[in-house]
Amino acid sequence: MRGERSLAPRTARDDRLSRAPASQQEFLSFLLGGEKYAVSIAFVREIVKPSPICEVPRTGSSILGVMSVRGTIVTVVDLCTYTGEGRIEMGKHSRVLLTEAQGGEIVGLAVSQVLGVIHLATEDIEPAYQTLVEASPHIQAVARPDGGPMVVLVDVVSLLGTL
Repeated sequence: MRGERSLAPRTARDDRLSRAPASQQEFLSFLLGGEKYAVSIAFVREIVKPSPICEVPRTGSSILGVMSVRGTIVTVVDLCTYTGEGRIEMGKHSRVLLTEAQGGEIVGLAVSQVLGVIHLATEDIEPAYQTLVEASPHIQAVARPDGGPMVVLVDVVSLLGTL
């Protein structure tokens, strides 16, 4: 695992995008369904292949269940339900991004496929379009790295605060 760090925001929501030194920020990009999303790499402790996920009765539709990661029970969240992508279909390329919620609980975010780390210049990041924010309040911003396809940036702190 990477070094221990707190996922609590250091500053206000609008300032979270300016954590990286200089004008570059690192994000972990991934697919949900057919769309490209990313989260700040500062919030990702580890990326793991999903082990068997046990469903938990009476949990919300956003909770896939729990799985064991080296003896630690991790709640696995269906990130698709928060982004308006429906339900995730776990496949051979699916991964779970381990994050840390307030209180130290490890929470896994299920994604269809991890694409890799992208570096975004501050000027490539724009506020999310109103229609995206209305679809999901956990959308932080959008970016077009190097003028390429749009990447939707997910607000991990907001999302974990709803669990």
